[in-house]
Amino acid sequence: NLFLPDVLSALAGDHAKVLAKTTILIRNPDYFSGVSRLLESTPASHLRAYLKFRLAFILGADLSQQFLDVGQELQEVVVGQKTLVPRWYKCFKSVNNALPDYVGKVFVQRYFSQDILQQATEMLMRIRDVFQEDLLSVPWLQPDTKSKATHKLADMFFSVGFPPVFADYSDVHLTGDFVGDGDRLY
Repeated sequence: NLFLPDVLSALAGDHAKVLAKTTILIRNPDYFSGVSRLLESTPASHLRAYLKFRLAFILGADLSQQFLDVGQELQEVVVGQKTLVPRWYKCFKSVNNALPDYVGKVFVQRYFSQDILQQATEMLMRIRDVFQEDLLSVPWLQPDTKSKATHKLADMFFSVGFPPVFADYSDVHLTGDFVGDGDRLY
């Protein structure tokens, strides 16, 4: 027994009441049965060691140099990575994972011209028009199928370069505590 309702309720925090009324579809119940059996048959000391390892592995790059060195040794053994990933790249990836629209918006403002947007959009419209001409000219499609297909084609949405509306991060308040901020963002 994984006590999933209790775990999910604890993770939901202020939203636990809503979660209690929500139906959750488990697509692979055998997985949870297997995990339950594994947890029941594994000594608690092994589970604690594994969880400590996972925590150190996840946070290791953001901890002291000692953790960083051990993590690098592990990366070299496991995946053959011989050098540390530059700190600027880890910071970029971290911010981009937590606030993807913010990074995207800055990129668009600096590097994405309206001229490029217009050219790309026009190219997509021409491709769609040619596809529609081909669709209407094939003899093997029934007229009602062609009609449905052209309606679907007309409804097709193209997003070039960036979304029509960027996410609003005005309610995000970062404190500078990397681990705490990461926990709040994810």
